[in-house]
Amino acid sequence: MPWPPTRRWSSATRSRRRWTSRWQAAVLSLLADLRRDLGLSLLFITHDLGVVATVADEVLVLESGTVCERGPTAEVLAAPQHPYTQRLLDAAPSVVEAVDRWNAA
Repeated sequence: MPWPPTRRWSSATRSRRRWTSRWQAAVLSLLADLRRDLGLSLLFITHDLGVVATVADEVLVLESGTVCERGPTAEVLAAPQHPYTQRLLDAAPSVVEAVDRWNAA
């Protein structure tokens, strides 16, 4: 395979990302329904702040295995108190940046 990858490879990757995104949305929706209908508690371990913002009522931020911040998700993501949490948020792509990268691929 030539390097850098050809446009054909990039198109295949884009299709896979779209498929993965659809499955992720379907699974998260199903989990939200089960949580609501059955009163379940769920524990998500993820680096995906979009998932955190969507599904979590409370968030616990770890830096090297040590709790550095915890609280209601909306509060922690809106006004982080710990520098590591702020760095995570700064590193997360915005929706606009993600769409721009998606369209450029």
